[in-house]
Amino acid sequence: KQWYQRRVAITAGDSIYQQCDQHKKVEEVHLKCAKTYTYDPNLFNLLKLSPEVLAKQVTLHDLKHFKVISASELYSRGWEKKEPEKLKLIPNVHKFTSHFNQISYWVAGEILKETSPRLRAEKITYFIKMAKNLDDLQNYHSLVAIVMGMNLNAIFRLHQTWELVSKKDKASFKSYVDLSNNNWMKLKELFEDIDLP
Repeated sequence: KQWYQRRVAITAGDSIYQQCDQHKKVEEVHLKCAKTYTYDPNLFNLLKLSPEVLAKQVTLHDLKHFKVISASELYSRGWEKKEPEKLKLIPNVHKFTSHFNQISYWVAGEILKETSPRLRAEKITYFIKMAKNLDDLQNYHSLVAIVMGMNLNAIFRLHQTWELVSKKDKASFKSYVDLSNNNWMKLKELFEDIDLP
């Protein structure tokens, strides 16, 4: 419980860069607590965790992956190569991409593991709120990963579930889906308007 309270203590007003030092301290406390507590996915309830807190933690995790990508990895365009050569040319870009896919499939899995449409709708609403927090943090990498996870056919065709999601949340979700339409045009326009850290 102590490590969770310290994680929650990261305030919304701090920039992500200022939070990195706090994150290292939180990680140290978490590792100490992890030795005494084990994680049980059957007992863990995602809905009890604030979407804002989770968005901040995901953003800090993304930052750790993003900071190690070198310019030479981007210039090499190694993602166009075959698998063995790709891993040599762009190991950090590959990890970043894998992390994107993990988030997408985790979101879908969290929604699908619920047995009732009401609980699935609650999870969908939770992830829409988390996407909003990621948007506020300007973490479009994880925002798009969450949206892609919720846009998979297995989730999108849950008609009874989507009927239970509010119109406001559906409209927010649609606006995030629109970021990836027309060759990512809206996302590119968004990048031109944001203030860099």
